[in-house]
Amino acid sequence: MDVSIYKKRRKIQMLRFFGATAITLLSCRLTMRHLTAPTTTKTVLKYKPNLFQLNHKIPLDIVANIKRSSAANQKSAAIFPAVIGTVGITSGLFLMGITGTLWTQNVCTLREWKQLGKDTTQTS
Repeated sequence: MDVSIYKKRRKIQMLRFFGATAITLLSCRLTMRHLTAPTTTKTVLKYKPNLFQLNHKIPLDIVANIKRSSAANQKSAAIFPAVIGTVGITSGLFLMGITGTLWTQNVCTLREWKQLGKDTTQTS
């Protein structure tokens, strides 16, 4: 095999693997950002009273805002990004496994993968 073709193939394999790694890392970052983001219940816990305000009662404007937002909207708003992040992490890890294996086996196309499978079954 020509050296320039070999380097080009390895570069393509490397870029595919790094692309899958970038998808995984981005999905992890977005999921962690969502999990650590403040929600309406956490804003209640962050209430800091002034000098003459009570610290054991939640202010009425915060209570009114919580009651206005429905529980179903809060659940869907909390679940949807977590599901998207989980799918992104799972597919990224799956792609990393596939592209890493293909990179170590020096396989670029499906035809080469089939040929590699035929060669290993014929030799054993």
